[in-house]
Amino acid sequence: MEVGYAMSRAPASHSLPCHRVINRTGTLAPEYVFGGQEKQRAMLEGEGIAFLSDGRIDMSRHLWGEPEQLGLF
Repeated sequence: MEVGYAMSRAPASHSLPCHRVINRTGTLAPEYVFGGQEKQRAMLEGEGIAFLSDGRIDMSRHLWGEPEQLGLF
């Protein structure tokens, strides 16, 4: 949560990939962050990120490391 907040407050001139900040379940940021979930999803899809039917990111495809090691699945 703190990372997302800090990145959302960073100046746009820094060109940080703030839209990549998500929670551990693959849920997108709240509507008031990064221009809304539709914008965040469009940016992520443009980078090849896959989504599940419920709107969450398919974390089984996009994790750094094994899901079991991270305690997510």
